[in-house]
Amino acid sequence: MFCILWSYIIPQQQLTFQQTLNDFDVIRNRGRKLSITDYNTLHKNDLAFFKR
Repeated sequence: MFCILWSYIIPQQQLTFQQTLNDFDVIRNRGRKLSITDYNTLHKNDLAFFKR
């Protein structure tokens, strides 16, 4: 079993990340573009998985 540890994007860098990473245009989450909130939720969930 493995898990990808997504990075946490701090609020001050959200716009930069969203404008420069293709992930936010290419990756879909439940039929819509990946958002910063989605991305940070993935980070939170993966971090909790690693801590178990």
